[in-house]
Order: sequence, then C-alpha cells, then structure tokens
Amino acid sequence: MTVSTLRLSLAQLESSLASPFLHPNWQLHRQSWLKALHHCTKPEDFSLALTILVHVIKPVLLLPVWHEALGHVRFKRITSLDREEMKKKEREQKKLTEEELARPVIWIKYTLGLKHQVLSF
Repeated sequence: MTVSTLRLSLAQLESSLASPFLHPNWQLHRQSWLKALHHCTKPEDFSLALTILVHVIKPVLLLPVWHEALGHVRFKRITSLDREEMKKKEREQKKLTEEELARPVIWIKYTLGLKHQVLSF
C-alpha cells in the first residue's frame, strides 16, 4: 500500500507540473519514466525516479522567487494558560523598561582642554 501511494504521489507530482516548466524533450521520455515508476519497489528505485524528475524540471522553477511570495504560514498551538503566561511576561518586561526609564540619569560634563585621557569606572 505504501509503495502504491509513493507511485501515485510521484505520478501526481509530475502531472501537476505545467509542460513549460519541464525540459522540452520530457514528452519523449515521459512514457518510459512512467513505466519505470510503476516498476519501482525499493527505495533506491524511488530515489532514482525522483532524481530524474528533479533534473527534468527547469532551473527557473527552483528559484526562491516562487516560494518567497507565497507567504507560507506557520501555525503554533497556544493554550489559554500559555497566553496568560505570555501576557504576564510582557507586563514584567514593560514594568522593567519603565523602571529603567524612571531612574535619573547622571550626566557629567567635562570642560574642554584636557591634557590627559579621562577614564570612568
């Protein structure tokens, strides 16, 4: 069942690619590739079939411009407890930044014309 699923998946992947994105001679070799695909039983056979398919695809299709513009979304599961914990952390961070801003800043003004290097510790 797994082997037949892999065969059908590779055949579906090949059929979903438009012919302009494939090598011009692909139509001549497609039938022999499909026959070889239907005789695949070992992982090495499937890897060979997939390698052939990858080599037939034009390099233009593999450029990142095709998948950068798609806007892939990554889902992250957050429970209500996680959300409350995140809000607590945000409040603590906000409180710490407000405390840092509330501290008085001491400015030391040096007159010009120092003859030596000034170090502060």
